[in-house]
Amino acid sequence: MASVLTHVPRLPFSLDPLIAEAKRRMRRRRLLVATVLVLVGAATAAGVIAARSPASGYRSIAWTRGHHTQMRYCQRPDNAGASLAASAGVSCQTAEAIARTITTRCYGHSPCAVDSFRCAAYRSGRFWKSFQDTHHALCSDGSRRVVWDGG
Repeated sequence: MASVLTHVPRLPFSLDPLIAEAKRRMRRRRLLVATVLVLVGAATAAGVIAARSPASGYRSIAWTRGHHTQMRYCQRPDNAGASLAASAGVSCQTAEAIARTITTRCYGHSPCAVDSFRCAAYRSGRFWKSFQDTHHALCSDGSRRVVWDGG
């Protein structure tokens, strides 16, 4: 007796190509999300580096009451308000050396000579007797300026 094979008709569509297409789309979405995350991370890192950069540009900083001068931050203000700024022609290394000298050798009195700079304790629109009282200094050497705020 011969067996009769019945032919079962195939479904009018196949699932294999649809599954393959879904997998391709998922891989593309994952690649897009990973690329966006990398770009956001790179932009954030660049922003942080630019914000910490000492030569991030000159801005108007109060020098004395009613007077401002163009300076750049060598140390941006931190949570306590401590900062260090220098005018054109003054390196951040020089400004940091001046700040170190103020906090060690000159801390108990004002004014103080540091290299060719003359520094005075100054805060709230007036000059003070010592840096210890104010934790602020204005230093000048001709047109070169350094502003120290100890926080």
